[in-house]
Parts: sequence; C-alpha cells; structure tokens
Amino acid sequence: MARWTVLHQNELYQSLLEMFKVKGFAVIEVLSPCIIYTDRNAMGDAVDLMKILKERPVIDHNANLADLDIDFSMKKIILGNFVKRERPVSYG
Repeated sequence: MARWTVLHQNELYQSLLEMFKVKGFAVIEVLSPCIIYTDRNAMGDAVDLMKILKERPVIDHNANLADLDIDFSMKKIILGNFVKRERPVSYG
C-alpha cells in the first residue's frame, strides 16, 4: 500500500514497478487535482490544488496507518510506501 501525488513521478513510478511484482493484491493511491469540479469546492482552482500537492506532502514510509487520513485543511499530507507484506496463498 502506497500513496503518492502526480508531482512525485519518480516515487510513483518505482512503486508501480514494485506493485507489478506482487503476487496478489496491491494498492497505490495517487492524489491528483480534478480540473472539472474545482470551482465547486472551497480549495480553489486547479492551480491552487497543485500548490497544495506540492507544498504539503511529507514522505514517511513508517507512518502510523491510523494517521493517514487526508484533510486538506491540515498542514501536511503523508506520502510513502506504507505496507509491504507477503503472505502464503491459500486455495482453501
């Protein structure tokens, strides 16, 4: 499980390469501004959202999973490769 923004291309690319090696379920959350609905929210336009995605991320691969909620009114958005577990496959 990982989270990156569209501005973290290298990190996102490396996570995608790792994800394709996983035998089973893998998730990468990619944060990207929506240019269609930006005028309907309080965060401003697409440029304002790009500024948020550039200025607020903090990379913390060891972050507590309970602290990963995204609240755009907060000062930081936690990014990273959070969980990498391999478990034996059971075919029941």
